[in-house]
Amino acid sequence: MQVLDFIVCDDIRQEIGGKLTLVGVYNELNVHVPNIKNFKPPINLPRLGFLLRVFNPNKDFSADTITFQILFNNEMINSLSAPANFEQGKDFFNIFLVSQNFPITGNGDLTLKIVFLKDNRVVEEVTPIKPLKVTLIEKPE
Repeated sequence: MQVLDFIVCDDIRQEIGGKLTLVGVYNELNVHVPNIKNFKPPINLPRLGFLLRVFNPNKDFSADTITFQILFNNEMINSLSAPANFEQGKDFFNIFLVSQNFPITGNGDLTLKIVFLKDNRVVEEVTPIKPLKVTLIEKPE
């Protein structure tokens, strides 16, 4: 299993017919702070969406739970679990989540680890090849 695309955006909306709408896609995440010298973490972004497009050559792969581990500078800052609802036997599938009140604590790398579980046992783990770069920028007065 391999992550082909890792997209971070402001919001993800599930449309009728299964399409996804991505709002505010980031190439890098610049977070504006009033005064960097006096910055007191965290800054909470109201929401942040994550989309991963995954290639799965194993037609027999199945899982009943997916755990999303959100990592900032290789440290887990949040973990969410949900029922696995991808269609078995497909070569590609999308996994997405929208996190509310997302904390930014400084400059660094933001990524996800997706853990697939079946009967409470890990059957697969995937991570994007490249994380999203987060940079604090002083807001001009």
